[in-house]
Amino acid sequence: WITDDAILSTQADMWDGPDDARVLDVCCGSGVVGNAFRGTVGHITGLDLTPEMIAMAETRLDVVQQGDVYDMPFEDNQFDLACNREVLHLLPRPDIPVGQIFRVLKPGGTFIVSQLVPYGPEDAPWFFRIVKKKQPLFFNNLMAEDMVKLLEDAGFVDITMKELICWEDIDIWIDTWETPNLHRHEIRQLYYDAPAEVRRVHPFEIRPDGGILDQWRWVVLRGRKPSA
Repeated sequence: WITDDAILSTQADMWDGPDDARVLDVCCGSGVVGNAFRGTVGHITGLDLTPEMIAMAETRLDVVQQGDVYDMPFEDNQFDLACNREVLHLLPRPDIPVGQIFRVLKPGGTFIVSQLVPYGPEDAPWFFRIVKKKQPLFFNNLMAEDMVKLLEDAGFVDITMKELICWEDIDIWIDTWETPNLHRHEIRQLYYDAPAEVRRVHPFEIRPDGGILDQWRWVVLRGRKPSA
């Protein structure tokens, strides 16, 4: 689980549109991302594939619809804002959902997305192994420049990016149903055995009790669909 609320507040702060905006929270999960915009927008719709997540999101969002991000069940030009956090790395073809987001946004609409990324090529392979152990469906070790290109290729313009550095407790992060005990042990061992080139660019701390605090690098991007 992600404990630092700075990512959500940064995404919300990057919204500068109307307070009656129609919002789509893409792959909404529990609905915390869309809910971060509450009070600054009008109506918030969530989209997710799993009934369990939909049930959780219904406590936070105005309406939640079941559907596939590769073929979103919405007409063109429906939303003023689309938001997403930490999902694109789980998709084999993230370009398709980003294209779908572009399609369902109104002309002039905004996409605000956040993603955990490596610091650089030095820690990228090591970080891929860690996240893959935690999330077996991890497909894409996206770099900051990859995120920019995804938005550009979909047609978004006026792209801006903010970088956030957030400390996370790894024991809390891996305390989920998707991470078996064996993988939790292997994740900790990857930190304990991290090579020097990783430690030079990717700060983390190992506490006396063996617990791990990792200084994660996040990017938050905002892109606009050109006006008609």
